[in-house]
Amino acid sequence: MEGGIELFNNYINTLSKTTAKVYPSVKMQKFILYKKLYMQYLDKKGYEIINTKYISMNSYKNNKTKELNSIQKYILNNDYNKIIFKPELSAFKRGVKIYKNPKIKSIETYLNKINKTTDYKNLLLQPFLENFNKYWEIKTYWILGKHIFSYGQKFVNDEGVFTKPVSKGGKLDDKKILPCIKIGKKIIKDLFNDKEILVQCRIDFGCCVENDINKYFINEIEISPTLNEDDSHTPYFNKLSEAIVKHLSNSKRSKRTKSKRSKRTKSKRSKSKRSKRSN
Repeated sequence: MEGGIELFNNYINTLSKTTAKVYPSVKMQKFILYKKLYMQYLDKKGYEIINTKYISMNSYKNNKTKELNSIQKYILNNDYNKIIFKPELSAFKRGVKIYKNPKIKSIETYLNKINKTTDYKNLLLQPFLENFNKYWEIKTYWILGKHIFSYGQKFVNDEGVFTKPVSKGGKLDDKKILPCIKIGKKIIKDLFNDKEILVQCRIDFGCCVENDINKYFINEIEISPTLNEDDSHTPYFNKLSEAIVKHLSNSKRSKRTKSKRSKRTKSKRSKSKRSKRSN
């Protein structure tokens, strides 16, 4: 993350102190930014996610041997011959490290470097999926729970390459998008019910679970995604603007309704008390 943990904490503290209404809420932003929270949430809900070990750098500092043994056990028990480390609050592949036939000494060197040169608090350890970049990562974009468009992404020579669905003149197979949209709808319904309504979000799906090219897993959720007008075959920024206004209007209306209910409840309680006194 640009600016490091200090700037991130300053950002969160500023939003927490403001009297303005913040969307998404600070609580929701933390839920998504700290990937461990939403990944465990999705796993508990039964969604397909990649097998992940969460590493606390604080635990590593306090007991390196214990943490390294735990990492080695995770690798051996799952018979992984290629793994990937991802910093929890990182973006654009910063701090990412891939190991083929991982050796615990090399992993220790990497963790020591992370510890000394960065302020990352947590890392995600996952199996490296060889097919992940052979097939398009499917990115689905939503506004107020409605699917707006999807597009594909690959990395070629560390540069992002993008495409649209075949039906829109691109290379992404529409048949692969449909199951992702179906899962995305369920995820958004759960998030709206359990957390809060999101004006916008993007849910990314990666290939391939158990090397099955037709089986995708949830790779990432973003609630303030980077937007590019070219991602969609039709303009959509106007839809986002309309959704923001609609959400704000509904929130104000809901707040007024709650206020009226609260006043009526207080009035009833007051009348009830006066009635009891007179009796």
